[in-house]
Amino acid sequence: NLKNLAYNESPEKEKAKSAFSGHRIVHLDLKGAPPKVSYYKEFFPFIKTLGATGVLMEYEDMFPYSIDVSAHNAYTAGDIKEILRYANESSLEVIPLIQTFGHLEFVLKLDKFKHLREVFKYPQAICPSNNEPGVTPLIWDDNLRTLTVSELDEWRLGKLIEPVVWKYTADVEMELSPQMWSTYSVVFPAIWIASSFKGARNPDAVTNQINFYYENHKSWMKLVAKYSDKITFRGVITTGWQRFDHFSVLCELLPVSIPSLAVNLLYLSTELQNLIDISIEAQGACKCDFNLVQASHTDNHEGHCSFPGSKVFDAVNKLPHLLYALQRVKDKSSYRGWFSPYNLKHSFSSPVYVEAATNNLLVLEAKLINLEN
Repeated sequence: NLKNLAYNESPEKEKAKSAFSGHRIVHLDLKGAPPKVSYYKEFFPFIKTLGATGVLMEYEDMFPYSIDVSAHNAYTAGDIKEILRYANESSLEVIPLIQTFGHLEFVLKLDKFKHLREVFKYPQAICPSNNEPGVTPLIWDDNLRTLTVSELDEWRLGKLIEPVVWKYTADVEMELSPQMWSTYSVVFPAIWIASSFKGARNPDAVTNQINFYYENHKSWMKLVAKYSDKITFRGVITTGWQRFDHFSVLCELLPVSIPSLAVNLLYLSTELQNLIDISIEAQGACKCDFNLVQASHTDNHEGHCSFPGSKVFDAVNKLPHLLYALQRVKDKSSYRGWFSPYNLKHSFSSPVYVEAATNNLLVLEAKLINLEN
């Protein structure tokens, strides 16, 4: 039951939790399945009510660049202005995210820009040569973690950038050393952290497991409490990756992951710390008639929700059941023995076994078509 899902959730043993006082930024990854402009009109007020203070917009090739790198379905300049207006109406700060040193595939994959790659074979990274433009970049901190105070000071990084320390596991403290935090506390006046509400499990994940992402946020807040007397935490960016890079398949679509976003924003923005209590609040915010956390753990979504994108959420969460039923058909000996690619190629098989192998396929096909529609 739900209580068993909320492991380590005994309030009497935990210290009182306060809401995270810094920025609470929601990351929107637009490299694949970007929302329609009209979606933001519903989405921004929704996340504002859950406690978000801003959005990190990873435009990728959806931005209307003046050079030929934008996707065929990229937003127009007017679209961008409209998106920014919707964000402003919800009092959300907008931070643009431009992948450069790690994931610039959307530019460097193109023949005309191959010469800009740092290593010609790999389209991930550009070779930096231009001076910074006078803004304070937020940079993912991977390549800083092993550097010493003197090395960071040599490049004056404490005056040029603010690091975003990212980790999407259930125990972030175990993987981020005390020495790293000690170094950062000396060099950087302020630090950001990055958690995740989607897109951090498997590159082809279809559904979202809320408990996985809740444990990540819970672990981060425990670490923030530990170091807050030494470090100024400017904000938390709860990331929502759409795919692992520009060449991989989509994973955990945004509408499918809205309940996870709701749970984790409520955890960050309120004093609630028990997953059972948070799930009740999230259920109300998402206007669902079933418990979201329990359903995501069991892949049983019998019920209805009403939030921005809930129809996609309902449809996608039925898909694993249909795929499982299809796999059971394919596992039958009659299917494997008499409905193989060889049999199909040569139209050569036994009718009695073909009928046995396919008697459920038409029903499954109808259900899949219904989902698609």
